[in-house]
Amino acid sequence: MKLTARDKQLVIWLPALAVIIGYFWFMAGGPHARVKRLQQQISQAIEKAPRPLDLAEYEAKIIQLQRALAAGGADMAKLKTNLAALAGVSDHPVHATVAEKVTALFSQHHLVLVEQTRVAQSSALPPALQRLAAQTQKSLGASGAGFWQIKLTGNYVDMADALNELASSELRAIPATLSMTDGPQPTAKLWTLVLWM
Repeated sequence: MKLTARDKQLVIWLPALAVIIGYFWFMAGGPHARVKRLQQQISQAIEKAPRPLDLAEYEAKIIQLQRALAAGGADMAKLKTNLAALAGVSDHPVHATVAEKVTALFSQHHLVLVEQTRVAQSSALPPALQRLAAQTQKSLGASGAGFWQIKLTGNYVDMADALNELASSELRAIPATLSMTDGPQPTAKLWTLVLWM
């Protein structure tokens, strides 16, 4: 059998064409698989993406948690006030009420109560205050007003703000002495305040 020129060209070009098609098929398979994987990842991300309804539920839960946190903070403030008031309980109910209010006022100004006691012995007071205490005890008796010593920690600004508010309030508490020493932290000072209540 004699091959014609056309047959000879087909014999040469058909294997070359098969090789070229095989090469492109093999080389295009890798990117095609990557494109397929990326499409699967996109479809999975779309399925897992939060829906607007889910976002609304999450926002509602966040609002509920913020309200619960605020309520817990208010309860904590009440407990701190009650604890501070217990530290300054007096036999006289009026004194205890004033002491609670004064303690709450200082707590509002970020001053931390360390100790609150009624000054039982006038020897702990300066001489001028000793004379005043003796005079009032004679006129008012044991249940009358007296001196209270309050120890607090905090900074200058908070103490100044608290004393300004105390001066403008209707509480019957008059600062008699105020002293300051270094506190447990560099920014906080230990304040010793004697109040006439």
